[in-house]
Amino acid sequence: MSAILRVGDTVLHRSGFGLHEPRPAKVLHIEHCQDDPKYGFDVPEIAWALRNQIVVDLDNGHWAFGIQIEPIEREASA
Repeated sequence: MSAILRVGDTVLHRSGFGLHEPRPAKVLHIEHCQDDPKYGFDVPEIAWALRNQIVVDLDNGHWAFGIQIEPIEREASA
């Protein structure tokens, strides 16, 4: 798993403010919302450790707070 979230990454998104089953979605846009919980400045990538400070637009037609997304674990290739 990468420690960096990038535009174009596929993540697991829990809609319904985190209550629904996780579904894969591609990140189209990332905003770093350091001083405001919803609006920030565009960034092409950000550390997963700062996910509580981001809002993302997804290819499923939804936007999400960073706490509503998770990285997808990939199996190591043999």
